[in-house]
Amino acid sequence: ATARFGLCFSCRLINTGLYLLQDEDQQVRTEAARFGSMVTFTKDGQPCFEMQANQVLLSLLDLLLEEFWDRPDSLEALLSHLPPPDLDAVLRDTQDTQSLSLYEQDEPNVFAEPAVMSQVLLPYLLRLADRARTSACVREQLSRWATDSTAQIMTSFHRCQELLTAGCVEVQHRPHFHGVLAGLFTRAALLLRFLESVEDPRLPCPAPFLRSQLQDTHRLLSRYGILTPVELTSLLLTPVKLPLENLQIW
Repeated sequence: ATARFGLCFSCRLINTGLYLLQDEDQQVRTEAARFGSMVTFTKDGQPCFEMQANQVLLSLLDLLLEEFWDRPDSLEALLSHLPPPDLDAVLRDTQDTQSLSLYEQDEPNVFAEPAVMSQVLLPYLLRLADRARTSACVREQLSRWATDSTAQIMTSFHRCQELLTAGCVEVQHRPHFHGVLAGLFTRAALLLRFLESVEDPRLPCPAPFLRSQLQDTHRLLSRYGILTPVELTSLLLTPVKLPLENLQIW
């Protein structure tokens, strides 16, 4: 019990560090970077030197998957940094849509932008999904997540298709639209990789159907000049079949 508590606490501590490294306050990020530098170098047994906040964020993500990849807390931690995949919430948003500067600080934290953070998290989520073939605990965690999340992901893609088909392109000017869209595609990429990895007929959505829906949405977005990141586009539109011997990727 003590060991389980320690693992859970470690995951939560790393996740707290990830949040603090995205804080809008420069001083908070500096202190979090100092702590993260100490944690990552202590783990490697090397002399500690202070890294920049963005470097520490990546180091903590690496540490999370290297040491705690089979913990449910790790999947929850990664997903907690993605915007909810709810396009209707964006449409209901009545905030002022005037342009706001993302660079008010002298040294802005680029990871604070949800669309960028989604791109940063994508390879880590896919690494976790690749473990589903050989790890029963990871497969069980992702199966539960897929069962709980597939309906909302598909609903958001259908809603996006409806809006674009109807010519409602002004949606892209809504606050948070691009952040939510990036988070939606990142979740979809995770779901697709998992579905193609395990090929379990009991899961709520067949992988070919999900891929076709993503291709349709991507074509509509491209038609109206709404571009998805290259990394997401290649993952969603190119089938990925990993041989078992290549699953150990860290």
